[in-house]
Amino acid sequence: MKRVVYFILNGIHTNPAQTDGWVDEAATLLNRQTPDYVKPEKFEYYTTALTRRLFQARRAEKLLKKALGYAEDGWTVRMIGHSNGCDLIARVALAAPFKLDSVHLISPAAEDEHFADAVIQGKIRHVHIYGSANDKALLAAGLSAKLLNFVGLGFGSLGLRGKALADRFPGRVFDHSRDHYGHSTWIGGLALPGTVREILEHDEILIP
Repeated sequence: MKRVVYFILNGIHTNPAQTDGWVDEAATLLNRQTPDYVKPEKFEYYTTALTRRLFQARRAEKLLKKALGYAEDGWTVRMIGHSNGCDLIARVALAAPFKLDSVHLISPAAEDEHFADAVIQGKIRHVHIYGSANDKALLAAGLSAKLLNFVGLGFGSLGLRGKALADRFPGRVFDHSRDHYGHSTWIGGLALPGTVREILEHDEILIP
C-alpha cells in the first residue's frame, strides 16, 4: 500500500503553541482513525491579516520543501487547509515538480484562478471545497481584494464560490459547501470530527 501524508495548515491568528487547536485535533483524529499507511503532518504558523503577505512566499517555500521530501520518498501527498492556509496550498501546487493527489480547502481565502490554473496544468488531481456563500469573513475578504490588492493586502474568497469552480471542472473539483456555515464552523470542536471523516470519505479511505 502506497503511503499517504496529509499536510494540515491553519489560517491567520492561530497560535502554533496551542496543544488543543484544530490542527492538533485534526492530526490526532487522523492518527486514530486511519490505517497505518496514512500520516498527518502539521504545518503551523502565526500571522495576522496585515502581515500575512510579508512572509507568505517564505512559508510556501518551506511547505514545498517538506512536501517534496515526502514525494521524493514515494508518498502520496494530500493537503488540508483552512482560510489563508489554502492560499499556501495554491502556491505550493503551482510551484511543485510533483502532483498533489488531493487538496481539501476549508473556507478558502484563496484566489479561484490559482486553483483553476493548478487543475488545468495537472498539478492537482482532486480539489474539494468546504465553503459557504454566507461566510462573513470571506465576504469581507472579497471587499478587501477590491480595495487593497494594489498594495498586496487583499484576500481571496474562493470559499464563497465553490460550486462555480466545481462546475468548470466536473470530476476534478468538488463542492461540499454548506451555506448555513460560518468561516470556522467546519473546524469547530463539535464539527471537526465530522469534517475529518468527510475528508477521508472523499479520499476513499476506510475508517477502521
